[in-house]
Amino acid sequence: MNRKILSTVMMISIIAAGALPAPVFSASAAAAQAPAANAVERHGGEGEVTQIDRDTGRIELKHGPIQSLGWPAMRMAFGVTDPKLLDGIEQGDRVRFTLSRSTDGSLKISELARGN
Repeated sequence: MNRKILSTVMMISIIAAGALPAPVFSASAAAAQAPAANAVERHGGEGEVTQIDRDTGRIELKHGPIQSLGWPAMRMAFGVTDPKLLDGIEQGDRVRFTLSRSTDGSLKISELARGN
């Protein structure tokens, strides 16, 4: 067997046996570039309540631009992650809200508060 092949085979055997540490590849560098699998997508906005449907857990807002989504100001209905978020909220109220991506892929209001 030629020396180069023999030394390569021996090195692989030694690494496989655990006598020498295997080459280290930085998983943290790759993880830093890729988004975390459990990261929550969140987008904040402000608007005015135009309708509330407490039975279905939906609220319609006339909201300002949402920069993080590239959305202009518009009127739109959203579901809420918890119907209790609608407690104390009335049509005509100015609100601050946070949209979060739900498991079905839709954006739902996960935080809702009166005022600006």
